[in-house]
Amino acid sequence: MTNPLIGIDPEAVADAYHARGLERLSDLSLLGHVCDRLHAPKGETSSFTLHAPLEALARYSLLEMAAPEARTAARIRLTHLAARYEALGNALNPAPTYDGPQSTTAALAVLRAAIAAGDMDAADSAMTWLAGATNPADILAGLTEFVFDYLGAAAHVPIYLYLAARSGPLAASLSLRAVRVYARQLAFEADARIQTQPDGPGGAWEAQPAAAFEASYWRAMATTPRLENASFNGIAPIVQETESAGLPHRLLAGGWRGAAETPETWNAALRGMVRAAADSMVQDTAAHAKLGWTHCLTIPQAVWAVAPMVRDPLAAVRFASVLTLAFRAGLGQHELSDTLDLPDPKLDISEALTADPQTAAASAYHAAGRDEDGLRTVLATGAAVRADTHLVKFTLAALDTARMDRKAAPVYYAGAAYLLSIWMREDESDPLLAELDAPGLPLGA
Repeated sequence: MTNPLIGIDPEAVADAYHARGLERLSDLSLLGHVCDRLHAPKGETSSFTLHAPLEALARYSLLEMAAPEARTAARIRLTHLAARYEALGNALNPAPTYDGPQSTTAALAVLRAAIAAGDMDAADSAMTWLAGATNPADILAGLTEFVFDYLGAAAHVPIYLYLAARSGPLAASLSLRAVRVYARQLAFEADARIQTQPDGPGGAWEAQPAAAFEASYWRAMATTPRLENASFNGIAPIVQETESAGLPHRLLAGGWRGAAETPETWNAALRGMVRAAADSMVQDTAAHAKLGWTHCLTIPQAVWAVAPMVRDPLAAVRFASVLTLAFRAGLGQHELSDTLDLPDPKLDISEALTADPQTAAASAYHAAGRDEDGLRTVLATGAAVRADTHLVKFTLAALDTARMDRKAAPVYYAGAAYLLSIWMREDESDPLLAELDAPGLPLGA
């Protein structure tokens, strides 16, 4: 069957969506066609090509959360992603031929060895075979055995694992067509790894009860010393600067073994660091909201979300905490408070979003206790109809984490509203948004 998304002009995607009858496709079928168009890596990796598979899955997940009247607009955005990707050309297709062992375990071992050796073609061929021949749950679980060592692909592979796992086995299977880019990029950046090793057992953190790990990890992130003259030129460089300064070893390494000991301890540790990331969005400098604080949350949140299938909890806790610490050390300007000073503006959330980010955050923080379902719909809808991939990923992560950490749910909603309000102030620069017929949505200031 011919893919109905082939050849869509990114400048005329709304017209093509209707002319080609794409509204007749189920959400899952549309996702499958999008992933088919994303399957071939490009000759040059960019932020857009690296994020495209993640964005496809995140947009797919937001479809069920968005307002019914926004579904067409949100689906057109998903279609637009495929059209933009195809228009870049320069596809590396077909994948190199795989001639290795024909079992999941053995092929995962081939993939792992190829990535470690920096062999992009061998990694690509193994990933392609795995995507077409095995159970997606086995692949996702197998990847957790080694991806937490690597900073390549902007340390985003855990985000893919989370999005694929939460989307269900059929969507995960479809999405595996589009992840050759991660196998190749991890191999290309094979030397980009976390260097700090855990201290031996018996450190002070190991003496804590499980619940104390949440507070300990939150405090470590909230009070992280700032790197002098740090520059945010990518995720791997900021981690390397943080490690060169010795901060992970000094602030975290003594707690890794204890935190990884039981599901209770490492869930508590991850909950604490993810909460600090959400606090950063609302409390710290707005200059880093779009890129810095979004990634500060989405990377450790992804690790936490896939906790049930992680096979190496020590590596996972180390990975998530070093990444979170690096963002706090490199970008943070303020020590975080464990209480948010957000007086209730007593505005409807749609009105508050058009005021300013701080008002939006305060409104969402208090609306969480009054109409949580309505709040979630507004936030999901606002992200689903807009173009930015980081807004889409962050919003979905915040909405999911609000369900995982009920005590701190208002903080996650506040962060999502803060970021959405920032992007709403830039709606005039988004020509597609004006074409999307979605009445009643928060479409701008």
